[in-house]
Amino acid sequence: MIHYFFIKNNMRNYLNVTKKKVLVLGIGNSLMSDDGLGIYCVNKMKEKSWPDAVSFWNIGTSFFICLEEICRSHYVIAVDAVKGGHKSGSIYRLTEDDFNCYESCYFNSHDFSLLDIIGLARDITRGSYPSQVIIYGMEPGAEDFGNNLTPEVLKKLPLLINMITTEIKKKLQL
Repeated sequence: MIHYFFIKNNMRNYLNVTKKKVLVLGIGNSLMSDDGLGIYCVNKMKEKSWPDAVSFWNIGTSFFICLEEICRSHYVIAVDAVKGGHKSGSIYRLTEDDFNCYESCYFNSHDFSLLDIIGLARDITRGSYPSQVIIYGMEPGAEDFGNNLTPEVLKKLPLLINMITTEIKKKLQL
C-alpha cells in the first residue's frame, strides 16, 4: 500500500505534463513460440518511421514496468497471442467492453494484469488516461519452447501489422 500511495501522489503532476497519443505494447514470452507474437509484431513495427506521438514498448510479461508510459497515453494498443477458440492465425480486435468478466479475463501469472495496470493508471491520472484500450491478438498455433512463430501465425503477421497501423492512423487522424 505504501508503494501505491507513493506512486499516486508523486507521479500525478509529472505524468500530466507530457502526454503521448498512442502507446503500442508488445506482450508475451518470446521463448514460447507464438506466445511471443506481441514482441515480434512490435519489433517489426518499430522498423518503420513513426510520428513522435507513437511509442512502442516491448513489455514481455511484466505490465507494471510500463505504468508511467500508460499514464501518458491517450490510447493504448496491446498486441498479444489470444486464445479465442478459432483456428491458428485468426486475428482478434478487442476493447475493454469485451472484458466484462474482469475477474477471469486477461490475467498474467507473473504480476499485475493489463486491466489492473490500466485501472491503476486511470486512478493516478484521475480517470484521464488512457481514454481507450484496444487489444489486437492472434490465435496461437503453438506455445511450446522455441523462439520462432509458427508458419500460420507468421503468414498472418503482415495483416495484423496493417490493422494496427490503420488503427494508429485513425487515432492520430492521419
